[in-house]
Amino acid sequence: MKTPLRIRSLTTVLVGALSAVSAIAATYHVKPGGNDLADGLSDANAWATIAKVNATTLVAGDQVLFKAGGVYNDATLVPSGSGTSTNRIIYSAYGAGAKPTLTTAIVLPSSGWTTVGGGVYSRPLATETRMVTVNNTYMVRALTQAALLDGEYFWDVATGTLYVKDPAGSPNTTGKIYEAAQRDHVVHSNPTKTAKKPYQTFSGLRLEKSNLGLAVLGTYASYYTFEDCEFFFASSNGQYASAGVLSNLCDGLRVVDSRFSWLEGDGIYAQSGANVEIIGNEIDHLFDKGGDNGPDGIQVNGLKSPANNFIVKDNIVRRETNTTAKGCIIVQRGTGGLVSGNRVFKGAFGIAVYTKDTVVEYNYVEDSGNGSALRMWENEGQTNVTLRYNIVNGSINSGLNVGNATYAATPMANIRIYNNLFYNTYWGVGVSVPVSGEFRNNIIWSDAHASPQRRFTVGSIIAGQTFVSDNNIIQDKGTNVMASWLGTTYNDLATYQAGSGQEANSLTASPAWVSPGSGDFHLQAGSPAINAGAALGATTDFDGNPVPNGGATDIGPLEYGGLIAYEGFDYTAGSLTSANGGLGWSGSWTVGGSAGITEILTCSHAWTALPATGNRFRIYDTDGAHQEISRTLTKTFGAISETYWLSFLVKKYSSGREAYLDMNGFVFKATSGDWQVKTPSTSYTGITSSNYAGLHLIVARVDAMASGDIVYVWVDPVIALGEPSVGSAAATRSDPGFTFNTVKIKHGPWGNSSQSSEWDELRFGTSFGAVVSGP
Repeated sequence: MKTPLRIRSLTTVLVGALSAVSAIAATYHVKPGGNDLADGLSDANAWATIAKVNATTLVAGDQVLFKAGGVYNDATLVPSGSGTSTNRIIYSAYGAGAKPTLTTAIVLPSSGWTTVGGGVYSRPLATETRMVTVNNTYMVRALTQAALLDGEYFWDVATGTLYVKDPAGSPNTTGKIYEAAQRDHVVHSNPTKTAKKPYQTFSGLRLEKSNLGLAVLGTYASYYTFEDCEFFFASSNGQYASAGVLSNLCDGLRVVDSRFSWLEGDGIYAQSGANVEIIGNEIDHLFDKGGDNGPDGIQVNGLKSPANNFIVKDNIVRRETNTTAKGCIIVQRGTGGLVSGNRVFKGAFGIAVYTKDTVVEYNYVEDSGNGSALRMWENEGQTNVTLRYNIVNGSINSGLNVGNATYAATPMANIRIYNNLFYNTYWGVGVSVPVSGEFRNNIIWSDAHASPQRRFTVGSIIAGQTFVSDNNIIQDKGTNVMASWLGTTYNDLATYQAGSGQEANSLTASPAWVSPGSGDFHLQAGSPAINAGAALGATTDFDGNPVPNGGATDIGPLEYGGLIAYEGFDYTAGSLTSANGGLGWSGSWTVGGSAGITEILTCSHAWTALPATGNRFRIYDTDGAHQEISRTLTKTFGAISETYWLSFLVKKYSSGREAYLDMNGFVFKATSGDWQVKTPSTSYTGITSSNYAGLHLIVARVDAMASGDIVYVWVDPVIALGEPSVGSAAATRSDPGFTFNTVKIKHGPWGNSSQSSEWDELRFGTSFGAVVSGP
């Protein structure tokens, strides 16, 4: 599957942060070598220490900016004033260079080490450390000096001595930098547990190396935001699970677009707070050294009071193994939640949900352990939970567990499970508590197990309510138990249908994916999943493509064809003004230009094997300025790493006038001769064999990657031959990267009906097939 969103620049993040400041009271500067006796109001008069920041009572709208590239380790940062919802207090960066680093660590001098023997070295260190790094590389903490292994350290409380085992030689070596954490936190909201000091924003900072959680929001802190920050190297002190951000009873916490790594505890732990948002973060290298049996990547927990209205969205969580004690994302004892668009890898479980009124959608879960890929284990009366359009790709246990036999069987009402994929899981989907709701449009399939265990189980239904299972593809291995319904087991679909009264429209045929072994679960032409699902109200699939994308909803999380947007100009002949048909658009066509014609003509342009119905569009200018139409797409193309396609039919009459299809600088243009193409950062290049005077089918593929975008263009490809090779492209363009969500068609200057251009069948999709097939 594709990697999620590209990382936003610091500039973009700061613009978002500063937009909440309506009146800036003061901007203070901090830099290495500064002067705490200065006023701090400029770089020249910058302060030197965090202690000075803490001693200054900030007011709403104040900013404290740390100079980029600097390291600040003299004190834990404790906010000293309160912001407001429109005038936050902001801690951020200024100047060019790496993010400023706030840390509790001290650099240990290269001198003063004593050779103990066997590759072990020691030095006095009076204050306990629970996080040691060498050249910014994590070191494991040993339990005793005798147990030290290569790359580990041990601090002896009795003698105040630090021991390290360094296989590369003495720590005295020039250029070898050992650092040892000396305090519990880098940021702490209110260690005295007094005033709330709300509405604080931390942006563009690096927080690292602490003995306990890097950022701790104590009792009743509220509306704290961390965005575009880095959280590296922290212990949990063996007491708490959290080592990155820990909040308790804090409403309005936002952790956005930040990175968490090398932590001995949870990445983010938000407990008992309302309106928590955890969005767009990347979390990896978590270690089972914290309390509470080890860490989770993200945990939202309403243990003391319900965690309400939370959002956990578009995060990437990677655990190192699937044999770890904990998992990737867990939300529990809350209401009104959204868990969407996350990508999680390994861990004991992928995503665990023990909440009410929650939607779990568009998540990708890979290679989970014994805790299952998706689960609702804790029987606490979860109700009104929807799991839809999720992809599970591998689990050594179950794809989904609803309920746990080790707990009291508390009923779960209105559990809706639809359009999910459970692939290569040893067990399929199991429901072990009384339940009501539905299980539809799902796929349960395994190519990794010759004899996978029970594919689908429903133990009991809440008295007086219903649970319906239908329109699914459930694998039938023949001799194994395929399904268990209300205590009766069935070995094949036919007997299961007859005995349970369920699955009337379900199948056992292979879904016919493109390449499941490489994680491509798009449907091939002829798949039995196409148009075989029930309509359940969803409007987009896992890729963001429209649902349905054809005659009916498909089974599984990915609609066949991947058509994202379509305009066939199938409107009544006459003016185009305010036309708003088609697919994948957020508004109507808007006409620009003071004088000219933008009109619908009867009959569509025809092209062999290309479905083309209805009418077509004509445009020309009459006053010397370009006439144009424009419209906004619902999707921004190129905003993530992806491959997308577009196609259109076009014919230009008469040379000398200019016809354009302009997508925010990604342009197709013709005057005379061949059509040309350009991207925002390149100049026009000709498209071979595309003379303007003919009707042409122009097809383009864009490989949008973090390293840059490549555009391939073909003219009049033979649709029946399938996707053309990139080597056969008539034009190729490379660009550092571009995005667009608007489309403009332009023509001019001057003209009449015989000096116009005509356009038809404009398509955007995820594959060649999508842009040369029907809407």
